[in-house]
Amino acid sequence: MQTEYAKKRDDFGFAVGRRRVLFSEQVAALQRESKSGLLRYVARASWLMGVTAPVIYLGIVPMLLLDAFLFIYQSICFPVYGIAKARRAPSSNGAPSNTPAGSLPPTIGTRASSSTATRRTTSWGSSGSATRSTGRGDEA
Repeated sequence: MQTEYAKKRDDFGFAVGRRRVLFSEQVAALQRESKSGLLRYVARASWLMGVTAPVIYLGIVPMLLLDAFLFIYQSICFPVYGIAKARRAPSSNGAPSNTPAGSLPPTIGTRASSSTATRRTTSWGSSGSATRSTGRGDEA
């Protein structure tokens, strides 16, 4: 696998160093030649792109309003009911997350061990009839 990676790295003319991809001068020159400016890109774009762009970017406004509402809701209601506040997702700039990958908040799963909690399950017998169990040993 390492040999295939080295071959592709040579084919595409790049190297990885200091957490960055570094391209060869030949590849960088080719990219500069094919690069177009914003005005040229917009002038060559289809008119349908111009029609759909505002619709796409208007979606940002409701998302920001929803985020603000959920932040306020969580700040006011969660402490009243003793619920731990949810942590925000880590930023995409590479900053480390406060939670390890795959871990759950400490409040999830703690109520399942309570003695008052019951769990209803249905099992099908060989005769095709269903029997219900409440999880306390008694059949319903």
